[in-house]
Order: sequence, then C-alpha cells, then structure tokens
Amino acid sequence: MFNRTWLSPGTIGRVARLGTELIVVAIGVLLALWAQAWFEGRKDAETRRDTIAQMDAVIGRVLALTAARVSSDLCSRQRIAELDDALRSSAGQWSARALPNLPGRMVVGHFPAVYLMDADALPLQVFDTARRNGTMNALPPRDLRFYEQVERELHWLNDVWVGSTDPAMRLSVLGVDGPLSESARDEMRQALAWLDSENRVTILRAQSLARLAREHGFALAAGDLAGYRQKLERDRNLFGDCVVEVDPLQLTPLPGTPSSS
Repeated sequence: MFNRTWLSPGTIGRVARLGTELIVVAIGVLLALWAQAWFEGRKDAETRRDTIAQMDAVIGRVLALTAARVSSDLCSRQRIAELDDALRSSAGQWSARALPNLPGRMVVGHFPAVYLMDADALPLQVFDTARRNGTMNALPPRDLRFYEQVERELHWLNDVWVGSTDPAMRLSVLGVDGPLSESARDEMRQALAWLDSENRVTILRAQSLARLAREHGFALAAGDLAGYRQKLERDRNLFGDCVVEVDPLQLTPLPGTPSSS
C-alpha cells in the first residue's frame, strides 16, 4: 500500500500566490517587450516617412529646376549661337552686352563664357541614408523601382552639373569689352560648347524624370511650383518673351503661353 501525502491548505495557498505572481511578472515582461517593440516600430516608421519626404523634396526641387531649363531652352540655344558666331567672326575687338539684374559680384570681365547656368549640387546622400536606415527595403516593389530609377537619373544629371568649374555659381556674365586674343576667344567658344552640351543633357534628363514622376503619380509641392515660376520671371528678365511656361510634369507649354497660342 502507498501512503498518500496531502498538502496543507497553507502550502496550497502559498503555491497559488507564487503562481499568480509568476503569471503577473510574465505578463508584465511581455507587455514591456510589446511596448518597446511598438515604440521602436513607430520610431522606425517615422524615420522611413521622414526619409521618403526628404527624397521627394530632392525630386521636386530637380523637377522644378529642369522644367525651368526646358522653358528657356530655345532662348539659351539662340543666344549661345549668337555669341559663338560673334566670337568666331571677331578679328580681336569684341564686346558683349552685360546681362541685366545681376548682383555686382557676378559681373566679371573676361569671365569664362557661361552665359546662363542654373544647376545645383544635389544632396544625393539621402538615397544612401534610405538604404542604411531600411527605408528602401521597406518600400513596396513599385515604389522601390521608382526611387532607384530616379536616383540613377539624378546621379547622371549631377555628374553633368558638377562638371562646371564653379557649380555653385547660378549666373555669370560674359562681360568683355575690348581686344581679345585668339586663344581667349577659343576658350570662350569652348565654354559655350560646354554650356550647350550641359543644356542638352539636362533637357534629356528632365524628360526622363518627368516621365517617371507622371507614371508614379508624383505631384510637385506648392513651394516647388513657386520656385519654378520665380525662375521663369528671372529668365524672362534675361531672355525676353521666348521663355515659355511649361507644365513641369509634362514639359509642354501651358495654354495661353506665346508658343502654345
């Protein structure tokens, strides 16, 4: 026969209390872990949203900038051709009309012949940041393709823009009035050729970026549109009525502009 061992009521109560305490502690630990994971997930989500907003800000800024280049493309090509022809036919005495409405520091005699340069040093490191903080990995496949394609376009564009000897200079003037040596005229013509090439590459990149933005449903912010119109006003002061207002996402003249009427 086996002897039965009975726990006393006090022992059973202590075991029950201990079990309850363990359950409460376990629940508390689980809740703490859940709360920590929730806060970290929320923080990561905010970081990803901020990073996407920064990438979108760069895209909007470039769309406005390249649309302005499209608006003044015809004017730029005409003026470059005029300056090139004047330099080519000059026997040494040559003068150029100074551009209006320029700050004094930009009016420099014998400056390289960059007639109009509206470029920017782009903060493309935001795309590297997006990869490091997991934003790119968290994007849906369609969005990921969009940002990767835009990044490639912006790198190509940036490489052209930083090819300038002074990419921070927005405007410079060919302000020469006097005799020029043959080598000086050649240097100016080379600078004009560089400007013409940079302008053509910018137009191609503008078309690619606008197409990607349209396909993705990207919309320009009010500040980007305002910036574009400020550039229009500035370029019309420089070139006149041949500057046309375009839709920055279609790159076609808006109704009512001189070239679309």
